[in-house]
Amino acid sequence: MTKGEPTMPFASISALGLDGREMGLMLRQARRYHLASLQDENPAIAFLHNAYAVGIMDMLRDLAADAEIARATGADARRLRQEILRVQDELESKTMKVMESIGLEKALRLMREAVESGV
Repeated sequence: MTKGEPTMPFASISALGLDGREMGLMLRQARRYHLASLQDENPAIAFLHNAYAVGIMDMLRDLAADAEIARATGADARRLRQEILRVQDELESKTMKVMESIGLEKALRLMREAVESGV
């Protein structure tokens, strides 16, 4: 299997009944979470939104090759995922600095509260 090829044993994403419109919806949702992560003031919430974007991109790229996604949507999934991961690295560093400055227990409590509140 070459890089950028689907990891699931399907000949194509169409075997799942998904089409270009549905792939486009997945890309749009990943972009929304990515943009939210860039706008969030709380680094923990930004990291959470970014993780959603990574998850959606990974799911899509597990189901279809980059070339298939590009044919169906016109989008460069590899480039978008690289951008999302670049931001994730920055957010991870920022989140760790915040956690270190306020203490691990307090940071974990705040993150748990944020997740439980449905943010």
